[in-house]
Amino acid sequence: MELKNGNTFLKYYLSKYRKKYRVNYNVNWKRDMTHMNKLVERIGADKLKEIVDFYFEEFDAMYRTPKYPRETIGSLAAFIADNIFVTLEKRRKERADYEKYKNVEINMADFEDLF
Repeated sequence: MELKNGNTFLKYYLSKYRKKYRVNYNVNWKRDMTHMNKLVERIGADKLKEIVDFYFEEFDAMYRTPKYPRETIGSLAAFIADNIFVTLEKRRKERADYEKYKNVEINMADFEDLF
């Protein structure tokens, strides 16, 4: 499935939900389509897929509350997508920093005067 607009992302979200819970998500087509269209417009299709995947993978550990026991499109659109976007950007930067410095060798002789 090519994810390019609110309609395809809504279907993708519904399939992720169905796969995780083995029940259908209770869709409000007008509201949920509006949320997905705005997310695609604001975030972009390439990053939104990564955000939706992260949301379903990490929801239980990071976002589940007694009031919100399962993922909702409304909560994703309202505040969680931005939070996940920041988290993913931070992880990308950490990976890039790691890759940049992982092969750096430290010569302890350069630090003898500190000990």
